[in-house]
Formats: sequence, C-alpha cells, structure tokens
Amino acid sequence: MRTAVGAVVAGVLAVGAGAARADRVEEVVENVRRLNRSIDRLVDVYYALRDPEELRLAPSRLYQKLLDDPVLAAIVENVVNQYRGGYVQLSIDAGATADLSTPGAVNAAIDASYELPLCRVVGVTASGLGGYEDGAAMASYAVGGTACMPLPANTVQVSYMRRDNVRTTLLARPVVLRDRRTDDILDVMVRFYRWMGKHNQIDLAPFNIAFDVTRSAEGRGFGALAVDFETGPVVWHRRGKGLAGGNQTFRFFQVRGKVLSDDQASGGREAVVANVSPLIVEGVPFADDVVAGLDLGWSISSVYDGSREVFARTDLRTEAYVATAQQPVAVEVRGTHGVLPTFGGQLVLEDRLAARAELSSAQAALRLTGFVGRAKLVRDPAMAENRAITVAGGGTDLAVPVTRRVTLLGRLELARSLAPGLAEEPARKQFDVRATVGVTTHFDRRW
Repeated sequence: MRTAVGAVVAGVLAVGAGAARADRVEEVVENVRRLNRSIDRLVDVYYALRDPEELRLAPSRLYQKLLDDPVLAAIVENVVNQYRGGYVQLSIDAGATADLSTPGAVNAAIDASYELPLCRVVGVTASGLGGYEDGAAMASYAVGGTACMPLPANTVQVSYMRRDNVRTTLLARPVVLRDRRTDDILDVMVRFYRWMGKHNQIDLAPFNIAFDVTRSAEGRGFGALAVDFETGPVVWHRRGKGLAGGNQTFRFFQVRGKVLSDDQASGGREAVVANVSPLIVEGVPFADDVVAGLDLGWSISSVYDGSREVFARTDLRTEAYVATAQQPVAVEVRGTHGVLPTFGGQLVLEDRLAARAELSSAQAALRLTGFVGRAKLVRDPAMAENRAITVAGGGTDLAVPVTRRVTLLGRLELARSLAPGLAEEPARKQFDVRATVGVTTHFDRRW
C-alpha cells in the first residue's frame, strides 16, 4: 500500500516538475530571444563604430528592427510622423487704408517660419502702420518671434510680441479699451506628449499661459497685466470628423482662466476668473453639414485689493453653438452665460448671443458678425451693484479681388458696449462706429 501511494506521489511530483521545467524552458527561450535582439542591435552599433560604411546603414537597420516590434512600431512611427512634412513659409502683405479717425495710412506685414507638425520651430512676424490721425502723424507696429524645442515629449514653444500704439476691436469683450495701448506679450506652451495618427491627434497634458503687460498714456494706470492660462489632462482631435473636413474635438477636465490686474496708480486691484469644464465637445455632427458644441461647467471668481480678497463667488458657466457649412455659405450661432474679469477689480456677469456668417466666391468674400447681450458689473457687495446694461454690436468685412495679387478691402464696426471705468465709478455704456477701406497686395510661398 505504501509502495502504491509513494508511486502516485512520485508521479504527481514528476508531472509537476515536468510542467515547471516546461515553464522554465519557455522563459529561458524568451530570454534568449530578447538577448539576441539586444545583441543584434549592439553589434550593429559596434560595427558601425568600427566601419564608416556600416555607420551609414546602422540607423536604417535599427529603425527597421524597431518597426518589427509590434508595440514599439506604433510609437516610433508616431514620433517620425511629427518630424515629417516640415516646411518653410513666407507671407508678405502691403497696402494703404483710410478710416474715420485715420484719413490716410500705409501698412506692411511679413511672417516667416519653419514649421513641423510638432510645433512652430522658429518664426518671426512684423507689421506696421503709419499715417495721420487727428491732424498729427501716427505710427503703430507689432513685432515678435517664436522658437520651439522640438522634442517628441515635453515640447516647449515660446513666443514674444511687442505691440505699440495699437487698439482693440469694438467687438472685444467684456469691456472695450478704446485708447491705443502698448503691449509686451509672452506666450508659453508646454505639451507632455502628442500622438499623431492618421485619424486621431491626442495631446497629453497641454499647458498654455500668456502674459500681456499692457499700458496706456490715457489710461490712468487702468490695466497693467493680463494673464490667460489653459490646461487639462488630454485633448483629443478626431481628424476630418468635424464640419467641412475639420476636426471633432473633445477636451477633458479643462481649466481656463484669466487674471486682469491694475497698477498701483489705480489701487492695485485684481480680478481673477477660472473656468472649470469636465468635458468640452466641439464639431459633433447631428445632421448633414451641421455640427454642434457644448461646454458646461462653472466659474470660480475672486476680486483682490492688493493681497486682500474683497469677495469671491461661484457661478454656472455654459456655452453652446451650432454651425453649418454648405459651399459657399458658412453660419455659426453661439450662446454663452458666465463671468468675465475686467480691469478695475471688477467682474462682468454676461449673457450673450452671437452669430457669424461667411460667404465666399471667386468674385468676393463677405463676413458678417454680430452679438447682443446683457452685461452687469459685479463689484464689492458692500457697494451698490449696477443694473444690467444691454450690449450689442456688429461688423462687416468685404474683400473683392482686383487682380491675382491685389484686393480691395472694406470693414465696418459698430457697438454699444461697456465703457471702461474703475470700481468706484458708475458703470457707463458707449456707442462707437469705425469704418475702414483700403487696398492690399499679398504674396506667399511655401518650400
């Protein structure tokens, strides 16, 4: 009996040992294969270091070996695609214009860059305008540059621009600064990684921040620094799935914000708004040639006087749009509700409905924009809040080609908007009109 039991136990142990040996053999074989692949790569490099002719062939051999790996192949191909298709581009514009405040002016602009799908590696841009305004000579300009560290991971792109004696459009929001201003703008983009496939582009941990040091001889210290920032864990673009061959985009847990500060001449007040959105969708089709987008989240706002927080609030934020495009017409309607910061340590609670239409053909291009809304300045709760003000505005742009290189331009802007003011001043509204006509010539080339 003992002999029989012993034989059974011995058999079980033998089977277990056989299975263990089989697992061990499989592991050893896989290790040998891995070692052989490593040795092959090492030999390629070793011989390349000894033989100049092999040095020329080694990179392609290594690249091919990587492509043979089912996991590494997709990663390598993605990185290579981000460095393919680089180009140098040059664009030059020149022209003459006249508007209601500047009866005569000439302008010129140039933009040159070397760009990869990964980033704008290096670029310069400059533009200038000179003429007469209110009976005196006037000049304004903008000049800047961009440089990038084109790394496949942790890509960094930095841009700087100096603008002098420039003015904003009347359609800006929430408060239009009508005086000409000087700006120094620093824009920094950091992206952890970009996946570029044939149908998808995925940006992991993108972060953008822009600093605008702004000042005006007429502003009494009103406006000193504007900071815009945007970040989130991932942005997913579905290529060609949006409107008219554009992208369909999903942004997950985006945080976008703006800080507006005054200098000490205006009391050093500051308004801060951060918009938090769990999901932003753009370009989602729901009918033929019709797409929609939705951003639903909340705004966290604070106002500071120096280092002291004056008050804070949290509000619902919504933004939705519908767009359609059927050649030669494109139309978009967008509605928003939320809080916006402005200078003077104030917030603006705004509801706005905006629309844009574009018509393009070989004979002309026409663009119409307009908005209507209710804007209310939100200040220190200890102060009397102002009643809501109805704001509205619109603009028309027309371009008519005369020759292949020469185009006639026309622009009309009109708006009833909030007038800038400090926190202790009553809120005011102001109506303005701007009209501009001109002729321009354009040249561009890509290599």
